[in-house]
Amino acid sequence: MDKDKRLFFISILLSLFIAIIGYSVQYIFFRSYFTSISSQNSLLFRLVRMILGYLLVTFFYIRFTKKSVINYGFKFNNRQDFTLSMIFGILTYLVPSYYFIQNSIFVSQWYGKEMHIVLLSFIYISIMAAITDFWTRGYILLQLEEFYGFKLAILGQNLIWFFIHLYEIDLLTPYIGILNSILLTLFLGIAGDLIVLKYRNITGLIFGHIFLNLFIILKGLNFI
Repeated sequence: MDKDKRLFFISILLSLFIAIIGYSVQYIFFRSYFTSISSQNSLLFRLVRMILGYLLVTFFYIRFTKKSVINYGFKFNNRQDFTLSMIFGILTYLVPSYYFIQNSIFVSQWYGKEMHIVLLSFIYISIMAAITDFWTRGYILLQLEEFYGFKLAILGQNLIWFFIHLYEIDLLTPYIGILNSILLTLFLGIAGDLIVLKYRNITGLIFGHIFLNLFIILKGLNFI
């Protein structure tokens, strides 16, 4: 195994280790302090955990390998590909957005929230959405494809995607059941991967992910 591959896998393991430790600390020791998925404390803690575990570790890998940003899902030199990646990325998240709104999933978390709290929460959630899609697709998926090819990249990324979304699956289960929660998670994982591998751009998925959260908040505020 060459140096880049070895460093890549070390970075993934380190990121997952930091994520597990962070989640364990939050869940075991401060569960009552983080009262709900939309609470400021919970969101801020999760954001810091993602910055340390995902962004910081990945930053060192990128600095070491000195690859172009194109290698991490930011290909902008083909207007048609960029446009299509935006369209399909946003459409991918519109499917669960409609499903969430129809079933009022997570909507009650936003009832009666003051507007400045909602705005700050949306900023936190948007940054987390961007980090998630960058780390899983722009970093893990595209590096795995470079090292091992198309099929193993999708398999490997979705194993990690599923693992880091166990928290969300647990939250979704009371609304739509465990099977539907798993299927929805896998749909987003695989569909998003196919888009990124085709167009080499994660921007559309990031915006789609942000819109999903925006629609939930707007529904909770009775704007839609």
